[in-house]
Amino acid sequence: MPDETTYEQQELDLTSEDEQVVDEAIGAAIERCGAWIRAKRRLPARNRHEGYGLVADVYQDFGKQGKDVKDSMNKFLDILSITDARAVDAASSLHNSAVKAVKAAVYLAAMAEVISNDLYRASGESSPIEDMLGTGDFEDVEETEGEEPEMDPEEDGSGEETE
Repeated sequence: MPDETTYEQQELDLTSEDEQVVDEAIGAAIERCGAWIRAKRRLPARNRHEGYGLVADVYQDFGKQGKDVKDSMNKFLDILSITDARAVDAASSLHNSAVKAVKAAVYLAAMAEVISNDLYRASGESSPIEDMLGTGDFEDVEETEGEEPEMDPEEDGSGEETE
């Protein structure tokens, strides 16, 4: 019977490569949008009230775009009993609304991240990493002389054999 103290929960990532590509693209878009927001603004948010005001403006646009997607979807539903030609128009409208909603969502996520960073900096608190860097509280690595990693003389260190 295995010792319960050595039990380790493992997670199986079933995310497809395509989903990972989309996630990375969204993350990159949010990061670029955040950089654009920081460059565009004159002053950072100094407190939670300013931060809320900035995010609320962006959230309002996000809500409007979400409503437009819902309206486009309802329009698509309404024309199901008519011809396919009208469905093309409805699907195109849905696409355009969804693109605008995605853009608004990226902008909202970026603004929320920027405000979060502003408020964190304004709080004057330091992170555990900053605390560690500031105090120099690192463990020293013991150097061992004369000991080199064992390597097969037939290998050059790259994992491939040399001739």
